[in-house]
Amino acid sequence: MESLGEYRNIKDTYKIERTIGKGSFATVRKCKNRATNEYFAVKILSKRKMAEEDKASLMQEITIMKQIDHPNIVKMVDFFEDEGHYCIVMEMMQGGELFE
Repeated sequence: MESLGEYRNIKDTYKIERTIGKGSFATVRKCKNRATNEYFAVKILSKRKMAEEDKASLMQEITIMKQIDHPNIVKMVDFFEDEGHYCIVMEMMQGGELFE
């Protein structure tokens, strides 16, 4: 399984704050860009909880998300990877859960 580039430390760019959601593979937390003070959501996925096919699907999803720019779709802002995690930084949406 190939990564999408060099490992970068997300904490150099963003201050990770409170948890705003959890799933089986991932936790979503609020984060703040250290340079701009803008808030975002970061989806943190544990590599050890994912099968190789899940990791491959995630890489494909990230490749697609980088190309999408539509007002009704959450925009991916940045991507980080380290030895244990994938971190997808997305614009912060307001209004609660989609299921509500």
